[in-house]
Amino acid sequence: MEAKIFEAPSAVVSVPPDWSDHSQYILLGPPAAFRTSVVITFSPAADPTPDAFADKQLPDMRKLPDFVLNGRTLVRLPRVAVPAVRLDFAWKQPTTPRLRQLQFFVLDAGTMYTVTATATEAEFPAAQPELERIVASFGPKLWVGA
Repeated sequence: MEAKIFEAPSAVVSVPPDWSDHSQYILLGPPAAFRTSVVITFSPAADPTPDAFADKQLPDMRKLPDFVLNGRTLVRLPRVAVPAVRLDFAWKQPTTPRLRQLQFFVLDAGTMYTVTATATEAEFPAAQPELERIVASFGPKLWVGA
């Protein structure tokens, strides 16, 4: 069995060919009491559409402490060919201020991407334009096994 190569921005590893990539990239804003962030995760798609994926995620999200769904919409991201689902929600972790998140579900070439932008609810109005700009720059870049 020949290994395939996975190359992340700062690492390379050889894995068996039947392994799959479930990467997570965490991008943090400048140092602060709570650092604004964008997290990108992806895995092979188990659902046929971003809507179906969102439908499966929401029951667990509703279990978050003080969860409030502010909105769910279909959106177009400039570098993505098909519509994405956008969730806007807030919740409260016991150890942090109340958080507000924008979560985008994107399906491309059999891979489901989740892009999550997070700030404290108090700082969200000031952070939102930059977070939206970062998310709008997102585009899938699939790697190919060697």
